[in-house]
Amino acid sequence: MVDEVVESKPNILLKRKEEQELRIYFFVGDRPTAFLPGQRSQSDKRVIYVTGFKLEDAFELAKMKGEGFNLLFTAQNPTVREFLHELELEALAHQALKEKPYVMKEKPAEEPRKILSPIQMSFEKFRAGLLFCASEADVIYQKPEDRETLKEIIAGLSYGKL
Repeated sequence: MVDEVVESKPNILLKRKEEQELRIYFFVGDRPTAFLPGQRSQSDKRVIYVTGFKLEDAFELAKMKGEGFNLLFTAQNPTVREFLHELELEALAHQALKEKPYVMKEKPAEEPRKILSPIQMSFEKFRAGLLFCASEADVIYQKPEDRETLKEIIAGLSYGKL
């Protein structure tokens, strides 16, 4: 047997390239304050915000910024781009309102709906109205079986000449 010669290659170092956007991370800081006996305990609360690419890095920075506070991540982390876009939109809206105040226009009064008599209705509208009444839960019948009787009558209605 012939031994095969195998060349070994050195390990290739792969660098991880991450394209992440800068985010704003919001944390709620809570620090209990000392209280006298007989008083309710009060706590000092504040929102701590930091920018970062990863939550882990942002948390480390928030611990330094909010030293002495118990931190809770709020799960709010908009990108800086989104945040600036929202600020720009709000500024434009505020400016537009300053220049031309928004006045609500009154809706024109709608004409009251005319209640048509069965003679003025088409057959289909008349039949649909009866079916609606038969299916409506709030309609009270003198006898419980009247509802079913009405449904049977409606089902048997057909438009045609005798």
